[in-house]
Amino acid sequence: MYQNFTAAAEHLGISQGAVSQQIKALEYALGVELFIRKGRHVILSPVGSRVLEAQKRAFEGIRQATQIGQEEQRKSNLSILVHPGFSVRWLLPRLSEFQLENPDVNLTIMTATDLADFRDFTADAAILYTPLQQQDWLSQDFLIPVASPEFMATHELNELSQEAAVQKMVSLPMLGEAPTHTNDTWETWANEGKLQIPLDQIQRFPHSNMSLLLSELGQGIAMGRWCLIADALNSGILVPVVKKRVKANAGYLLYANPNRGQNCGLSRFEDWLKQAMQSLKNESSLNC
Repeated sequence: MYQNFTAAAEHLGISQGAVSQQIKALEYALGVELFIRKGRHVILSPVGSRVLEAQKRAFEGIRQATQIGQEEQRKSNLSILVHPGFSVRWLLPRLSEFQLENPDVNLTIMTATDLADFRDFTADAAILYTPLQQQDWLSQDFLIPVASPEFMATHELNELSQEAAVQKMVSLPMLGEAPTHTNDTWETWANEGKLQIPLDQIQRFPHSNMSLLLSELGQGIAMGRWCLIADALNSGILVPVVKKRVKANAGYLLYANPNRGQNCGLSRFEDWLKQAMQSLKNESSLNC
């Protein structure tokens, strides 16, 4: 503390007279003497010292309240990083359910094609599709070949037995994504059933969402992951080419970003996501 009104005035960038007038006005309003004048110097009076300590506590309380408010505001903002296909085909159509139940959570969905190291992003968590940590998967995923009803009718696939449909299927346009660390979905499906599928004849696209969209447009048979085709199957946009369904060797996993602090909205999103994915699992046991 400065023991001189002139030094205090220079620090504040105002005149010495202004400081003196403000001190006199404050002492008059409080009815106590805050400073003891000793020539050109001043020192706090006993009352002034107590007022100063009370002021410090008050400002500290304001600082803490502001900090808590900032943390609460940050916690209400939740960002989730996902693959574009999962976002468009499953998550976004269901987000209104979460937002209706959690109106205080400001949820932002971010997408990226490569989530190998999503911690480089600023998201609070990511929904990964991974063969690892199977015990933590949100739901078991399944693979099944699908096509549009028009494609099925054009190629008379509905009239065939399951075995005959598989044999004919390999002579028709087959659509798939480029193989990744989760392996080739077509290969996984074929190996499970010990089927001979000409994998080199499959038309490959960067993302499964692209092959599914082309299949919906009647341009071929796509290998669908249950999570990505459930809505299309329920609406009839896509139908199973054959009933044979196999377990995928990868699943969806919600992974919190260790470089981000705790977020109260994330725990609620995780609870909602697990329930929604459980519903998807129950649907898979009723269809196909």
